[in-house]
Amino acid sequence: MAESFEELRHLLGVVSETGTLLTVGHNRRMAPAVIEAQRMLAKHRARPVSPPWRYNRDCVGPADLPGEGRTMALLRVNDDFWSWKKWAFAAGALMNEMTHFADLAGAFMTAPPVRVTTTGEKAGNHVITIEYGDSSIATIFATVFGSFGYPKELVEIYHNGSVIVIDHVCEIRTAGIEGEPFQTAFPIPGGHGEGIEGYYRAIHAAQEEAIAKGDNSILPQQPDKGHYALLTDLVGSVRDGRQPVCSAEVAAVSTAVVLRAAESEALGGVPVAISPEDYSV
Repeated sequence: MAESFEELRHLLGVVSETGTLLTVGHNRRMAPAVIEAQRMLAKHRARPVSPPWRYNRDCVGPADLPGEGRTMALLRVNDDFWSWKKWAFAAGALMNEMTHFADLAGAFMTAPPVRVTTTGEKAGNHVITIEYGDSSIATIFATVFGSFGYPKELVEIYHNGSVIVIDHVCEIRTAGIEGEPFQTAFPIPGGHGEGIEGYYRAIHAAQEEAIAKGDNSILPQQPDKGHYALLTDLVGSVRDGRQPVCSAEVAAVSTAVVLRAAESEALGGVPVAISPEDYSV
């Protein structure tokens, strides 16, 4: 949304003063798999029922530990810098790409971010740990020295005896949530089927096509990452006079997280506080 806090506050001020509807392309929060995973987590938060098969050593039962009500999230990003446009190298993946994943992590949290720690380098290898006001934690493990021969994104969410895994936004696997299936698969374009197995087929088909044609610009067709739904939501917000899902107010939070994450990286991994003033006018 912005490359500095000065620019961020200016944008927020313009939106506030003019009533302009603004959306930021954090499309993943509009992906069908993410929306479904949010529903599952909200359901479990509201009524955390342990399944009858849950292992219970010595009949311990509910321990009433404070951590039960917190959320732990791990986001793994496997990128390949060969796919980058040249301009992207200046700020690196920390600024250009991690805002997507800071926003995605925040989409599963109920408290605001309060602190961020970044180790690694802004160009392409880094681990970002975001702490939230209720002591929930999200860790983004990212590298740009991976391979698109393997799925790019994996999100794991843990909360009060439950697990939700979103595999490359085309499959959800879950455990510990009453009435929810272990596996929910979403379609892969191009007739490759659905779920992560379908995406594996899409990867191999793209590789074979690239070799046969001598064209290494071919990538596998991607699952629905929410691009169309994000734009549709913006159109709907204009028609209905409401704020879009990824409004300036929402996007400013993840922008502030990444700006503070960059500060932490520059300081050699020192934790940096995040305050509401960072993402408000």
